[in-house]
Amino acid sequence: MKRCWILTVLLALLPLSGCRKSEGTKIQNFFGAPPTVSEVSITKERRDFNCDSLVDLCFPLCFRWQANSERVSVDLVTASAKVVDATPPGSSGPTDILVVVLRFLDPPPTVVPGGTTINQFSLEMFDNGPKALPNNASPSAVTYSGDLLEGDGTFTRKFYFSSTTSPGPGTCIEDTDNASLSHVYSNYTTSWTILPSAAWDYQFTVQAIDRSGNIDTSTEILLPIQGTFCEQEVTVTNQCCRADFCGPNVPAGCVP
Repeated sequence: MKRCWILTVLLALLPLSGCRKSEGTKIQNFFGAPPTVSEVSITKERRDFNCDSLVDLCFPLCFRWQANSERVSVDLVTASAKVVDATPPGSSGPTDILVVVLRFLDPPPTVVPGGTTINQFSLEMFDNGPKALPNNASPSAVTYSGDLLEGDGTFTRKFYFSSTTSPGPGTCIEDTDNASLSHVYSNYTTSWTILPSAAWDYQFTVQAIDRSGNIDTSTEILLPIQGTFCEQEVTVTNQCCRADFCGPNVPAGCVP
């Protein structure tokens, strides 16, 4: 509202300013210079996860249940961009950047029939270094943006881009990353099914917005996103785990 009011006043005063093109007078940019987005990079790597867990149900039953054998293969996307914005007139501080976001359409218009509802999604990018996101999404682990150095002007977002599968991925990805990295990355899941043997071409842009409302958007970068593979297997094995309670172990199971 404040910006709209300022624009209204400026437009009302322009006819009274007596500005003549012959004088070479330029209208001042009252909202400062817009931000600049450059050095945009959007890449991916295919990551494979293997998780096995053993649930011991020896008491009061006489067998062990081998459960949650899970295999997952998913794309990990890394988006980064250099964003520069000059200090606005009359203010003190190194930057005027309000937010930097990664934008994309889902589903991509090129892979669905005409008339399909296309939604635009935005993921915030960060220049906060290797630390937890302010809006940590995981209740059981610390979520990182993937940024390497705080305050260097390079904004980053690293996230898993998964597609709907049956069965869907369980906790294997998060458990593995948390055990090996001591943190996790966020996950975006499209509501569309992409076969693991296929890939959809998504168009990504990076957009920077400063506190004055100025916007700069990068050119589109095409990145094929492969469908998520997920396989879960549950096996049950019978064996005597308490001889004093179950008796000897026989091929058919424990003898009471």
